[in-house]
Amino acid sequence: VTVECAPTDQEACFYLARTLTQQGRRQEAIPLYERTCALDPQTVWAYFARRELATYLAFWQGDAEKAVGLMEEVWKLK
Repeated sequence: VTVECAPTDQEACFYLARTLTQQGRRQEAIPLYERTCALDPQTVWAYFARRELATYLAFWQGDAEKAVGLMEEVWKLK
């Protein structure tokens, strides 16, 4: 429901995801971070969302390969 009702404003979507993360609801936040990136992949909000996703993947899911891939995307942003 959170993802379906999420705002299409990229900043608001990011902060909603961040709030869920801070509440320990990381699994619910992931689709919102992904949506933040999908709205416009070249913004500061996409940058922060990719960093949050990479952190989640590396530390909570143990998927270092995917996490490194996301960080490489972050490093390529202008």
